[in-house]
Amino acid sequence: MFSALNISGLAIGLCVFLLALEYYSFENNFNRFHANGANLYRVNISAGGVKSSNNYSPIAPMMQRNIPGVRAAIRFADNFNDGAIVSYQPPQKNTPIKSFRETGCVFVDAAFLEAFSFHLVAGSNQLNKTNTVVVTSAVAKKFFGTSAAAVGQVLQLHNQFGALPVTVTGVLADIPTQSDIQFNYLLSIEILNNPGYTEGSNWAKLDNWGNNSYTLYTLLDKQANPAAVAQQASALWRKTDPDYNKDKGEIQLQPVSDMHLGSSLKDDSPTYGSMPMTYFILALGILVLCIAWINYINFSTAYAISQAKQIGIHKIVGSNKMQIIIRYITESALLNLFGLLLAVGLSGILQSLFNYLTGRPLALHYINNTATWLYSAAIVLGGVLLCGGYVGIMLARFKPVAMMRFNDAGSIGNVLLRKGLVIFQFVISSVFIASTIIAYKQIDFMRHHNLGMDINNLVVINGPAVKDSLYKTNQAIFKNELARLPFIEKISCTGSVPGIGFAHNFGAEGITGANAQKGDEHKGYFISEVDENYFSTYQIPFLAGANFTRTDADQSFKGSRLIVNETAARLLGYEPAGAVGKTINWGNAFTIAGVIKDYHHRSLKEKIEPIIYVAQHNNACYTVKVNTANLPQKMAAVGALYQRLYPGNPFEYTVLTEAYDTLYTDEQRAGQVALSISMLVIVIACLGLTGLSVFTAKRRNKEMGIRKVLGASAQSLFGLLSKEFLWLVAVAIVIAVPVAWFSMNKWLEVFAYRITIPWWAFVATGLTTLFIALATVSFQAIKTALVNPVNSLRNE
Repeated sequence: MFSALNISGLAIGLCVFLLALEYYSFENNFNRFHANGANLYRVNISAGGVKSSNNYSPIAPMMQRNIPGVRAAIRFADNFNDGAIVSYQPPQKNTPIKSFRETGCVFVDAAFLEAFSFHLVAGSNQLNKTNTVVVTSAVAKKFFGTSAAAVGQVLQLHNQFGALPVTVTGVLADIPTQSDIQFNYLLSIEILNNPGYTEGSNWAKLDNWGNNSYTLYTLLDKQANPAAVAQQASALWRKTDPDYNKDKGEIQLQPVSDMHLGSSLKDDSPTYGSMPMTYFILALGILVLCIAWINYINFSTAYAISQAKQIGIHKIVGSNKMQIIIRYITESALLNLFGLLLAVGLSGILQSLFNYLTGRPLALHYINNTATWLYSAAIVLGGVLLCGGYVGIMLARFKPVAMMRFNDAGSIGNVLLRKGLVIFQFVISSVFIASTIIAYKQIDFMRHHNLGMDINNLVVINGPAVKDSLYKTNQAIFKNELARLPFIEKISCTGSVPGIGFAHNFGAEGITGANAQKGDEHKGYFISEVDENYFSTYQIPFLAGANFTRTDADQSFKGSRLIVNETAARLLGYEPAGAVGKTINWGNAFTIAGVIKDYHHRSLKEKIEPIIYVAQHNNACYTVKVNTANLPQKMAAVGALYQRLYPGNPFEYTVLTEAYDTLYTDEQRAGQVALSISMLVIVIACLGLTGLSVFTAKRRNKEMGIRKVLGASAQSLFGLLSKEFLWLVAVAIVIAVPVAWFSMNKWLEVFAYRITIPWWAFVATGLTTLFIALATVSFQAIKTALVNPVNSLRNE
């Protein structure tokens, strides 16, 4: 029983440790496969203490031309093609067009593939020529069957600028999972130099200092000083940018190897992962493993009762202290080894669940690097030496005569240690139970909080990107035909919708009210293009003023009427209720036609943003109100209409309530991780409590027999034995409550809208923990209370 309980606890602890180690190793080794990694940097901008990777296109050629040590400066534009459709017309007659709505369509400089280690498997890098594209193997196989067959083929890119034929010149191996730079198509950035393609859109020009939608990378010479390069780049920017002001900030270089987690816990540079979360999960793994080792120490010191005479005889016949200590270290190593073997199998069983909880494609092979092996081996070896060494030293220090009549009750230090370890285990268990309750309460609050609008029964259909000669005509026909369907109640055509993607058309500065103060021109607003049906479809109430009219939507930016939310009205310097009729200066003068009540356009993790609405017939998104009963059949009818009028466009839709739920995926996963960890910690703690209750009952066996002879009832004996453990659990709960409250209060601070921590969460935690502890020890307590005193008082 001693071995079974120990190995089970160690297996669970080591399993959690292995899974946590996978996560740590996976996250810690992002972007480290590039051959030039030591000299690759992302060009960030630091302004007002805020660092951002959003940058300006002209900075890259400026750095490459003027700064010694800059081997390459690369522009990476990944937001020009949101919702783009890529199609291919096979040469065979009567063969349907292959068409997919794609992500990862990026405009880049040709030097990108020279600086980064993304390897060509077919063709060549000709991104220095216009209208060329390099695709990944997955894309090549999707369209053409093989990588080799893709080279020389022509794809059609359909985005906000229209249709563009591009020739495939190369195929890359699929992008490694541990790369923050992900893409499917690399398009020559020279394409954006064609004003005919960009339809004269000034914001898309490569020499535009007003568009900071690029990510920039630079490859430096080995001897170049990145700090000095950043200073020179900042000085050149100040001289070159005609609109530069100190609020725009300074240039900083961040190693590409630091992009995922940052360089330290205090690094506030933009990252893709989370260093605090990575170390938190690793710490949880180590913590659970330590709890398993605590069980080992608890078991072993309690088990010393039955081993005391054996060790005494060993010492009498000549064993020295070191031999006894080595014996217990060896025993500890063997039990940990058996536990590790079980842990590997257990981790394989739990791998898919852990991957779901973390949202990462983890496996044991991610641990296979030298640094991780050394760190993990040091931790496990330290635990083995600590556990075995402590038990061995404790037993080796007793004199043989004392050990022959050894009674654990007299070893006060030993008893206090075991009680302290039990309290520690249940403190951790209680903290996790309370944290799980509070986390789920916050998630439930966000999912069911009043958003300030009604998104029930709303379905968002992606608008077409492939546009033919009948596009304008079919746009009106599609809307009219939708309205004729009996299950469609309302329709709105907009450029943005709540809860999906960026959720706005764009952000803008330089917008001021009539009584603008200095600095108001640098305040940021979000711009959403909506039609006259948007506010009624989403049931967003007006605080003052009136809705757009169809005429307003026909005029779009040429009109003079705008609608703002309450937050935007205040930022403009107006009281929301009295803002109607007031002026907005935004290049031209506009009038506030209406003020809507604030609503949550994005998740409750973020504060409500200042939004300005422009009237426009923008068909990037169609929002329809439809009874969701038999929704697949209804949307199939809509899809048939869509594909008849918009051939070559894949039909895709999103149920808006589901889209909002996905905004809290990370929090839901965090809650599930906390729940899973708390259950494992409780299992390990209960294993320890089971072992201790067995050994305590054995130590007090004669005492219970004497009490029964003197008239004690079975109930009183059960209470006496249970009380010894339950008060330890009660102390643990008292310690856990402030710890859980403090840690969860810190966690809740990241949410713009949060719950107040409920008092009943701690009551529920206490009752749950006490119930689990009582259930664990009750069997042994009942068994001891019912034993025949004749058997318990018999000697030897």
